[in-house]
Amino acid sequence: MKRIASLKKLGRMVAIAGLCAALCAACGEMPAGSDKSDGSDKSDGSDKSDGSDKSDGSDGSDEPGIRYGAVKANVMLLVDRSGSMAEPADCGLASCPSKWEQLLSLGVYLAEAKQLACLGLAVFPSPEYNGCEVAGGILVPLSCDDDVDKRIMDAIARVTPGGKTPVAAALDEVRLFGDLDDPERDGTVVVLTDGKPNCACNNGDAACERDEAVAAVQRLENSDPPVDIDVIGFGSSAQDAHETLDAMAQAAGDDHYYQSDTIEDLIGTMYQISVDKVPCTFYLDEWPEPDRLIVWLDDVQVPPCQTDPCQVGYTYDPSEGIVEFHGDTCAALRDGERHHVWFDKLP
Repeated sequence: MKRIASLKKLGRMVAIAGLCAALCAACGEMPAGSDKSDGSDKSDGSDKSDGSDKSDGSDGSDEPGIRYGAVKANVMLLVDRSGSMAEPADCGLASCPSKWEQLLSLGVYLAEAKQLACLGLAVFPSPEYNGCEVAGGILVPLSCDDDVDKRIMDAIARVTPGGKTPVAAALDEVRLFGDLDDPERDGTVVVLTDGKPNCACNNGDAACERDEAVAAVQRLENSDPPVDIDVIGFGSSAQDAHETLDAMAQAAGDDHYYQSDTIEDLIGTMYQISVDKVPCTFYLDEWPEPDRLIVWLDDVQVPPCQTDPCQVGYTYDPSEGIVEFHGDTCAALRDGERHHVWFDKLP
């Protein structure tokens, strides 16, 4: 379990909305809390500028309980800006904007996703080149700041498509320079591409290109800490690369890549991926003894884990005030519906 005892978002409630509503886990309009490591309940209302997300999910009620929060995951968007992204994407009309222009519609998704994750943007090839180069492709470093969605959209608006498709090199670039090695946050790279990689091998060897891309995925997966990878094919042209994209997804532990022909499909896919990032680890503002802690999910009391590995329930570290949901309990939080989580203690 990844920990960050010094970073706590204080709150009483968590609302996790459905796919087409706000993606929100331990977020909302809340008073910010002081950064205490002794479990004390003192709020100073400070607004940290280091990317710490101090807001919690309170609904403003006077419901008793222990205030809590969760640490956001790191999600780097790795986006293909090769020349084929200048081609029209499917939109159901006689004339459609280019795939790259349609990415400007991602703002509505990013405005919600920033509540759940710290976000960043990398493109390949890098904007300075129209070949296979990837150095300098990280346009927006990972950030938890409230304006990160705007910075990502501004970066997309400034970039134009061009160059080839250096998938393997781009994955290695974010592995080495994407700041995904934070042991206290889950890390994910979301790869969005519209076609086959074509920079790693000579003579257009498709099998070689596939193997190089898979190897780069495996290097990310085997990082310390490991990084998850989600693979999205955007536009019908991506279907021509389905063997390579499937192989990449399977190397990352998924059955298949996500095919998104239209921008509406893409936004739906991004929401689907985001639901899987809903936190199951919470940081309490008070740290009662284990036999005094009470945990609720949707008005049903959650039991502590009884098995190893845990199939249902939670584990609790009273030395750091950390509660983690496991198995079916964690899965229930990640079903895309709205949930009520509450912590309290016996007198």
